[in-house]
This record gives sequence, C-alpha cells and structure tokens, in this order.
Amino acid sequence: MEKRTVLIYDFKDLSSDARKQAIENIIGMFISNIPYEDLSDNMKKAVDIAEEKQTPWFTGSYIWEYAEGEVLQECRANKFTKFGDFVPWSIIESN
Repeated sequence: MEKRTVLIYDFKDLSSDARKQAIENIIGMFISNIPYEDLSDNMKKAVDIAEEKQTPWFTGSYIWEYAEGEVLQECRANKFTKFGDFVPWSIIESN
C-alpha cells in the first residue's frame, strides 16, 4: 500500500473558512458518535431543545450556542487538513 503524505494543521493555524468547517466537523462528530448519556450537560440541553422544538436539523446550532467552549476545546485538541477536515489520531500515530 502506497503511503500518502497529508499536511496536518492545528486549529489555530487554519484559515477562517477552514476553522468554520472544522467546527462543523467536530459538532457533527459529537452528534454522530457520542451517545446522549455521554454528552456534557450543555450538549444534552442542546439536543433536548432540538427535540422539544422538533427541529433536529438545528441540533448543531444549538450545540454551538450552549457548548461553544467545549466545541472549541475539542477543536484545539485535534488536527485537521488545510480545509478543516478532521484527521483521526489513529492515522497520525500510525506514521
């Protein structure tokens, strides 16, 4: 299997557009991969509001509204491509 080199970036080093994409990707990761019971209280509140209002398509917006600090903390703890796509640690550590 041929190895491919991809440049990875810290969140702070991304362009404004790439940071926005990174934030959306991290929020999507929370929504898709973290069970409700494992979410923080702020994120649970966001999910609950989206369900109460029957607007699941706004769940990400509510997470940003109620848990912005947590989302940014997760962004700062991860790596991304120059476009803001999340780079899993398993890929980084395997090289």
